[in-house]
Amino acid sequence: METLNEISKSLHSIAIKANDCLLLVETAFIHNSPGLLKDCRGKLDSMKKAETEVTARITGLIRENPDLRPYLEVSQLLYKIGDHIEKLLETVNKKIKEDILFSDRGIKEINLLIKKLSEIMKTTADLFVIKNPVLIRYIKESEADLANKTIEYSTMHEERLIEGLCLPVASPLYLTMLNSIHNIGRDAKDIADKIAG
Repeated sequence: METLNEISKSLHSIAIKANDCLLLVETAFIHNSPGLLKDCRGKLDSMKKAETEVTARITGLIRENPDLRPYLEVSQLLYKIGDHIEKLLETVNKKIKEDILFSDRGIKEINLLIKKLSEIMKTTADLFVIKNPVLIRYIKESEADLANKTIEYSTMHEERLIEGLCLPVASPLYLTMLNSIHNIGRDAKDIADKIAG
């Protein structure tokens, strides 16, 4: 019979793919590179397939071990993270295809947020194989900081928009990216909560 350790390794692998994809989106955003978005799309498809498979495996194990129920919820949260990354990918793709320019400040803010989010995702992946309270605390504190930054950046963006420092056409894309980043961070925190019990 499959062990929790094997399930944890599968979840770790999915979280690593999510982070890899996130970094591809960031690089595509910086360099206006649609090819990297295709690479990310491939990773997302692989990630979602793996998530569906691990969910089926966990569902089978829950019948004999109801204590594994939180891992089913964790698997579903990873699927949601994949959906949010897909939204981020689509937004960056639109920015590239329509040649929409972001202000230098907007680019720096998105890059900073994705770097913070990547650290959260790497730590979340590690949490599946090293169930350590220090990692859980790091994820929760980092997510709270990320959430505050997305709110702060949204407010600063509105001020830039009023002052005419950024293009109105870029505004919905920037705000969609902030929202996707915020949602990924929140889901990672929820994973940490489920693992913490």
